[in-house]
Amino acid sequence: MDLFLEAEADVNLTTGLSLNPLQCAARAGHQHIVQRLLDAGAERNENPGVSFTTALNLAAEECHSATVDVLLKAGADHNVQNIQGKTALHVVSRKATNRWWVCF
Repeated sequence: MDLFLEAEADVNLTTGLSLNPLQCAARAGHQHIVQRLLDAGAERNENPGVSFTTALNLAAEECHSATVDVLLKAGADHNVQNIQGKTALHVVSRKATNRWWVCF
């Protein structure tokens, strides 16, 4: 991560799967990396037309509550919809788990 940021790499560059570093870190639940990427200027509210979902939706889907908290405190908009028209609340509410509420 240090080399990535020291090289002034584009923190919003997407992969072939249309995921950017913030989304990858959010999906994996790496809240400290998420925070560092946000501090480096990562886009909090990705455009689902460019990327199929948002970092917040990915963190919520995986029920990474600490990562969700970091994103929300950094200003991620919980009303942004993914390409299927689902917000983070929609995504997490369809999880078949008894611990979905820890994300919010």
